[in-house]
Formats: sequence, structure tokens, C-alpha cells
Amino acid sequence: MVDRGLEPNVTSCNILIDGYCKNHMLDEALQLFKKMRQNELKPTIVTCNVLLRGLYWDGRMKTAQRFPNEMQSFGQSPDEVSYGKLEDARKLLDEMPEKGLVPNVVTCTTMIAGLFHHRMSLEANKLIIQMEEKGCLLDSRTYDTIIKGFLQGKETEKALQFLRKMHERKFVPSDPVVSLLIKTLSTDELKNLVLFL
Repeated sequence: MVDRGLEPNVTSCNILIDGYCKNHMLDEALQLFKKMRQNELKPTIVTCNVLLRGLYWDGRMKTAQRFPNEMQSFGQSPDEVSYGKLEDARKLLDEMPEKGLVPNVVTCTTMIAGLFHHRMSLEANKLIIQMEEKGCLLDSRTYDTIIKGFLQGKETEKALQFLRKMHERKFVPSDPVVSLLIKTLSTDELKNLVLFL
């Protein structure tokens, strides 16, 4: 950008950092983030959340867990989205009310997806139970996330249990989840599923 005479701003840096993170080029994203601060471009909460998501999905858990404290050094406080990006979802969910934040279904769904992504289905299941106990109603996207997570973890019985709950709530699974069900379930399970639905 600078070579072409264009002056980078926070928005253009956010877009580049997001692109780096999505293309698994986290070192480049971190380098650009560092240059932003050196050039006195103040990172926004969007910048921080994009980078935090990149750290999380790249498996840099320790750095991701330290990042919310670092954010405060340049004037940003973690928000609901920030908390939705970290690995230790249950701990963070407990901390959110102390910080004046109310976890919602989007935050919880993001945390559940992250736990499944890291093959932590037991923790995801605990968080689901905790959500239900706190009165956070699952939406269709949450059910899709849960069913997909259990299917990918080869826990078909749990996936089917949540598919039944989803059906009871009058939600319909998304096309990708239906496709995954067809690919994952045995012929007998599919026959029983058709009879059930």
C-alpha cells in the first residue's frame, strides 16, 4: 500500500489482518498489528477481535488467553465477541457477568464451536448444560453447531439427541448439517431418523 502512495488506516489494516488470519498467515497478521501500533494507528475492538480469533484458530492458546489483558494497554476492553474467541469458554462465561457483560446465544454458540473445533466435546456438553440452566435458549444455529460437533467427534447418539430437541423446538437443520447426517449415519440410523421426523 505504502509503495503505491496509499496511506494505511485502521480499516485497511483490519481487512489485511483478517485476510492474513483466514489464510493461516498469523505471523504476518501479528507483524502488521505491531506496525500499526508503531505507526500510531490505534487498534479498534474489531482489530483486536479479528486477531484474537486468528490466534485462537491457529492454536496459539497461551497468546490468545493473554491478549485480553494486553488489549487494555492500548485502550481496548474485551467485549462479548472477544470472550467468544477464547478456548476456556466455561471460565470466561463465568467471568463475563463480573465484567458487566451478559453472555448471549451468539457468544455461547461461538464458544461451543471453538470447543468442538479443539475436540473438547465434554467441555462443550458442559457449556450446553450450563446455557440451558441459565435460561439461554438455543437457536437453530446453536443446534447446527452442536449436531455438527458431535457428528464430527463420532458421537452420533448425542448428535441425534440434539436433532430431536431441535425438531421439538420446530427448528430445521441447515443443508450442511443434513448432508453431514447423511454421510455420517448408518442406513438403519437414517431409516429411524426419517420415521422420527
